[in-house]
Amino acid sequence: MKKLALLSLALLLVSCANTPIGESLSTAIAPQKWEAPPTLPPGFPLPIAPPGQLLAARGNDREGWLVFNVSNSADALQSYQKFFRQQEWENLSQTNQQLVVFNQQYLVTVSSQGQELSLYYLKLQNPLAALPPPVSPPPPAPPAAVPSPPDSSNPYLRDLQKLGVIPVDRNMNATISRREYARWLVTTHNRFFSDPAQQIRPALPDRELPLFRDVPQSDPDFGFIQGLANAGIIDRSLQEFQPDRPLTREVMVQWKIPLDLRRPIPPASSNAVQNAWNFQDSDRISPSALGAVLQDSRLGELSNIRRSFGFTTLFQPGKHVSRLEAALSLWYFGDGEKGISAKEVLQLASRSD
Repeated sequence: MKKLALLSLALLLVSCANTPIGESLSTAIAPQKWEAPPTLPPGFPLPIAPPGQLLAARGNDREGWLVFNVSNSADALQSYQKFFRQQEWENLSQTNQQLVVFNQQYLVTVSSQGQELSLYYLKLQNPLAALPPPVSPPPPAPPAAVPSPPDSSNPYLRDLQKLGVIPVDRNMNATISRREYARWLVTTHNRFFSDPAQQIRPALPDRELPLFRDVPQSDPDFGFIQGLANAGIIDRSLQEFQPDRPLTREVMVQWKIPLDLRRPIPPASSNAVQNAWNFQDSDRISPSALGAVLQDSRLGELSNIRRSFGFTTLFQPGKHVSRLEAALSLWYFGDGEKGISAKEVLQLASRSD
């Protein structure tokens, strides 16, 4: 009987060869050798339609990360803005390249770059109901009372622009790249500290071989980037610096704090950072950045995080930094007790004139 059944199946395959039925039967019986394409993480909690081909994905119902290939990432980002607005999510921040929203359960960051759209979601430890109720916006002020744009109204930024270390012709709300912050960091630091023994020495292209294969000697920012690496501020073991990628919050603090404290930064645990800052997402900070984030808390009201990002219970370590936020971090160098600000540098300059 078993032989008869096998013979019947063989005859069926032969008779159906080169037909849709035969191809389906052959596919079902033959072993599959290809790798399955990436799929949404198990328990994916967001009712979101994929905007394009899914390139990579990982996560679960608590946290996940997805990357899509899209024909136009700006249009896809606008579609998500519309979706979250219709679903009545709260808008935490928004730029041309990034959207951060949250509701009672999740924090979501959507970022666009070229033809890639990335989506990161994190389940919040505390429900939104535990947060204080939003403050109702005040009634519209008369035109004369409307505040100036951030570029001209922020006193810290005005000080830095008067010193000539921050350009006045930039869109300060745009995302800053790693190369631009490295340039500002070296330029501002060396303007604050006129003593050559305290300055960061820019690398000389004709005397040094490049440390990073994507920052050759011909790169206009070679001196700044390699100078920071030579000073131990940037990790020299990296093969690539990725100069044109957006600067993130944790990297900004990681580069700035060693120049505030004038010493190497000891490692720290996420629990220590949680106790110091009470961040809901302390466990999302990279191990290499935990020490800098912890030390920044000890600067008190002069901490870089407070000056650049204000009060927050979410650090969002991978969030892109705007030019304005980056500039604010450079207004002061010091440990909170002993240091110097851009305002003081201006005062010293005026006395010497």
